[in-house]
Amino acid sequence: MRMLMSTTGFLYILGFVLGTEMVPPKWRGAIGMFMGGVWGAATPLMSLFGYYVRHWRYMVVYVNAVYIPMFIISLIFLEESPRWLLARGRVREARRIISKMAKTNGKRVPIEIDDRLDEMELKYMPRNETDYYRTAELSDDKAEKQRNYSIADLLRTRNLRIRTLVMSFNWTVNVMVYYGLSLNIQDLGGDFFISLTISGLVEVAAAAFGIVALQFVPRRWLLCVIEIISGVACIVAMLVPESLQWLKTTMGMIGKFAITTSFSIVYVFSGEIFPTVVRSLGLGVNSMSARVGGIINPYLLLLKGVWHPLPYIVLGCLAIVAGLSALILPETKGKKLPDTIEEGENFGTKQYKKKGVDTDESSI
Repeated sequence: MRMLMSTTGFLYILGFVLGTEMVPPKWRGAIGMFMGGVWGAATPLMSLFGYYVRHWRYMVVYVNAVYIPMFIISLIFLEESPRWLLARGRVREARRIISKMAKTNGKRVPIEIDDRLDEMELKYMPRNETDYYRTAELSDDKAEKQRNYSIADLLRTRNLRIRTLVMSFNWTVNVMVYYGLSLNIQDLGGDFFISLTISGLVEVAAAAFGIVALQFVPRRWLLCVIEIISGVACIVAMLVPESLQWLKTTMGMIGKFAITTSFSIVYVFSGEIFPTVVRSLGLGVNSMSARVGGIINPYLLLLKGVWHPLPYIVLGCLAIVAGLSALILPETKGKKLPDTIEEGENFGTKQYKKKGVDTDESSI
């Protein structure tokens, strides 16, 4: 059961990727932070639910039953990402979905987008209808569109390798700090259910803050500063004496606010750095790395036996290091999403700028 439940994390990633690929650059950050806010809004509900349903088995059954209607709704209404289809050379399917989106919203497909689709359809037009999905008779460029990608593609080239490792490290640290504070909220003092409810409301506030901040502040600098604030708050919260309970709780909530904002920014940042053909794969690798952090976390907390604040000091230091490492990454705010492995490798470099694809205001 636990293994099946773990797949819901991947469903969140797929939903995130699909949502960010459907919108133009100026809305990508808002969509990503909104999804993080919905996550946070569920925490007070879980606190209330847990207050009345104390047996964990019943709670697991009730909570996961929500996925059944969501699964049915997804099958009926969700379409594939047009950007992903175009990156795979499946222009006809992308055109159908784009036309459907325009019709649903009472709009017409812009002429410039229609012209681009015509050009791409001519480029990837099959010899006949039966050959449409056959790669054996396609040119090298077409075959590249149809190939399957693996983790090796994320590590094969230098820039993508560095970005994959840095983002994976950031995800791991974010999970460690986030759950280190969330699952051990009793260390901040006060009633457990009240503290958990406040913690959830803080996450909603963090998402609202992130939506605004991402519109004005560069991604990597925002991530760097927020993670450092989280690390410092985490350390200070554990060093404050018990006699100053209000300060201890306040610093803990500041840390939770910052790490929640950071977690959502990491999602947005990852979704923009990886090229379309491996975007879901890249986020999946990051998420897998984060799960390693989740596995390490309970053992790290055993350091309380040595000195009670020690685990949180370690988490705080890791958050500071992760924040500084974000400065290695290229800026993605307002930039055109890379589609191919080559574009992903050159993203943020002079070669990418020379090609005139450094900025983009379209949704394709």
